[in-house]
Amino acid sequence: MKLLRILLVMVFMPLSVVACEGAVETRVKTDSITQDATTPATTTPAATTQEVFKYDGSRQCEKGSGTELAVMSEQLQAAGVDVLKARQGADGRMHPMVCGAGTGRINIFEINQQNVETAESLGFKRLQTP
Repeated sequence: MKLLRILLVMVFMPLSVVACEGAVETRVKTDSITQDATTPATTTPAATTQEVFKYDGSRQCEKGSGTELAVMSEQLQAAGVDVLKARQGADGRMHPMVCGAGTGRINIFEINQQNVETAESLGFKRLQTP
C-alpha cells in the first residue's frame, strides 16, 4: 500500500492546473505508457486537427477498471470519426488517494477538425494544452 502511495505521488506531482482569466486550463502530462492507434499513411497538417479526450472511468485499487484506449477509438470510428493518433494521459488534477476514487486517467485522440462536433456528441471534450 505504501508503494502504491509513493507511485501515485510520483505520477501526480508533476501535473499542474493553470488558472487563466477566471477559466481553468488543464495541462496534460502524457505517461510513458503511450499507445498509438492505427495511423493512416498520410497525416493531416496539425492546423486542421484537434485533440479530444474522455475520462477512461478507471478507479484506484480496481485493477483493470476503465475503458481501454482501443475501445474508445472504435466508438469514434463507428461514428465516422477518423482517429489519427491515440494515447493515454492524466487530467493534471490532484485526486485523493482513496480506493474507489477516480484516477484522472484520460484517453486522448487526435482527429480531423471537421469531426470535433461528432466527437463532442459522444461525450469527448476538446483538449487545451499550453
